[in-house]
Amino acid sequence: GYVSATGKHTADLIYSQNGLCLFKWARGNTDDAAGYEIPGEKFSADDPAVIGFKEAAYKAGLNNSQANQILDYYSNLSQSQEQTSNAQIETSRKRAEEDLRKTYGLAFDKKIEMAQSVFSKYIPDELREKTFDGFRFGDHPVVIKALASIAENFTEDSATQENDLTLT
Repeated sequence: GYVSATGKHTADLIYSQNGLCLFKWARGNTDDAAGYEIPGEKFSADDPAVIGFKEAAYKAGLNNSQANQILDYYSNLSQSQEQTSNAQIETSRKRAEEDLRKTYGLAFDKKIEMAQSVFSKYIPDELREKTFDGFRFGDHPVVIKALASIAENFTEDSATQENDLTLT
């Protein structure tokens, strides 16, 4: 048989005759880490981080409700940090565009077009989606300046070559 002890601060404690506390099962804990029911709208059950969390929650003796409350907290914290990071990236992009507009003045659109042309012709696909300082490679202001300069040199070289050909 089992002896049940309840009190203001003890929750429901159930002891076997040999004194083993069985309270975690009485409180709704799972039999193993896989038994935690994690809502699917925020987390994927096969995500290694979720599996690791379930194992840690089981080792800590958390019940399903406690485990989900912790996951909700970190999910909200993560979303907040992501929103802050996205806002910082957007601010950096706006500043970069403003700096480029100041640098190029009225030639801004033409310089961007020239940079995009060089980018599309000569930059390998594996670099196109890489990020650098929060910018995709082709959106980074230093890369844009470099590509515009390269495009300008191509234009000057081709003009020089055309002039050389007409002089001969």
